[in-house]
Amino acid sequence: MWSNVGLHSSKGPAWGNMGRTFIRAVLNSSRNISPQDNSAQAAAARRIQGFHELDGIEFMARIDVEKDGRGELRNVVKIAVEPGEPGYSSSGAPAVQRPAATYQAPPASSAPANSSAAQGWTGGYATQSFETGSIFLACEFVILDGEYARRKMWSNVGLQSNKGPAWGNMGRTFIRAVLNSSRNISPQDNSAQAAAARRIQGFHELDGIEFMARIDVEKDGRGELRNVVKIAVEPGEPGYSSSGVPAVQRPAATYQAPPASSAPANSSAAQAQRAPVSGKPSWAQ
Repeated sequence: MWSNVGLHSSKGPAWGNMGRTFIRAVLNSSRNISPQDNSAQAAAARRIQGFHELDGIEFMARIDVEKDGRGELRNVVKIAVEPGEPGYSSSGAPAVQRPAATYQAPPASSAPANSSAAQGWTGGYATQSFETGSIFLACEFVILDGEYARRKMWSNVGLQSNKGPAWGNMGRTFIRAVLNSSRNISPQDNSAQAAAARRIQGFHELDGIEFMARIDVEKDGRGELRNVVKIAVEPGEPGYSSSGVPAVQRPAATYQAPPASSAPANSSAAQAQRAPVSGKPSWAQ
């Protein structure tokens, strides 16, 4: 799951105050400090030397459901369960780490469904839209080198839609191109050897895969420009190099787009973390 924790806003102190309240609750939950304990010892226990102390911290949390900017339901963490509150336990708590790809939400009626063993979509990689029922891979892409190295982007790769096969076909075409790019397979090569090279046993083989990608610009649901990865550059195409590629990983909150014009830029290397369907004979077909 992905949520923002406020630190500062030019509109006033409310955003930052909410963030500080949440961080205090996280520390209380993780370090078993009563929220009513204002002693010097408790204050010292809540003190941190930097944000790095929150990276990987474990705490009890309440999972809520809200609509995102596209009107789709998503799971979010907004409240840390503190000592003395219902559901608190000092042993065993969800680990809070950096946002990565899809989150395997706890089985709840309002939570998005994730995988279908019948399709080979296992491992929690596939996400289902609560409203439309479409199934996709929520991917985070990381640029590996060049001026914008380590910048991240997020795009969905379609697997299935109730409206027809187009969504899934686009996703399979993209995944096939990613494999061609990563494994240096000509898109025109339909030999048995090429088909075998494109075959994967599950989405885990796309988690961390490196490939050449074209970076495009599009408007998000709020009308703001963002960078997206929609095209993998394959062998034989301009800009392709079998050495050095960008990274595909999972989606996350807002992306700080590199200061560039709205014209698409070609990236030199990309890496992927989440994608294909096991149970399909080959992406070449």
